[in-house]
Amino acid sequence: MFKTLSDNLNILMAKARLSSSELARQIGVPATTIKRIRNNEQSNPTVITLLPVAQYFSVSLDQLIGNDPLTSHHGNQTSALHKIPLLSWQECMHYEVLDYEKCSKQIFTERKVSAKAFALVIDEDDLVFFPKGSILIIEPEQKPETGDYVIVANLGQNIASTRKYIVEIDQIYLKPFVAGVAISALTPEYKILGVIIQYKMELHKNNRR
Repeated sequence: MFKTLSDNLNILMAKARLSSSELARQIGVPATTIKRIRNNEQSNPTVITLLPVAQYFSVSLDQLIGNDPLTSHHGNQTSALHKIPLLSWQECMHYEVLDYEKCSKQIFTERKVSAKAFALVIDEDDLVFFPKGSILIIEPEQKPETGDYVIVANLGQNIASTRKYIVEIDQIYLKPFVAGVAISALTPEYKILGVIIQYKMELHKNNRR
């Protein structure tokens, strides 16, 4: 198992072009521990050590240690992983002008995404659909269709939120996920920032902005 663990970690880090010290900085695990795992010198790594590694690369613990194949939900190999920035809800309002190379927090997704895709973390606990702490993968270049979940900017209030995109005849509506909040029509006051194409339940605290 542990040889498979070291092989899988090396594959993931090579794809992400990460050094041991950089991964350690991102997840809060000592670089010496990362190096020992990579060199198959860590005889019995704990779940506390492995969980942030698995969460950072968006794989399960079983995939990381080799109990399950290191593949995506669509059967693609790990070479299909894509790195995207983890933005704050204020930053996503201006994602078009951000230099993603300078974003300090990154996550990985197995979904094929455009160069301007980004991720957000749900920081509210009163949403009907998305649990607090889940990660949303946002695709700005996908045209929303009725029933899609989207990120919407309220230009007047300078805030972004999650909504359900609903088309009825010739009118578009935005349904909030907060119970008790009324549905609103899509007007010039609102701007669709992107479609939520995936969400993940795993998130390590050191990946928060």
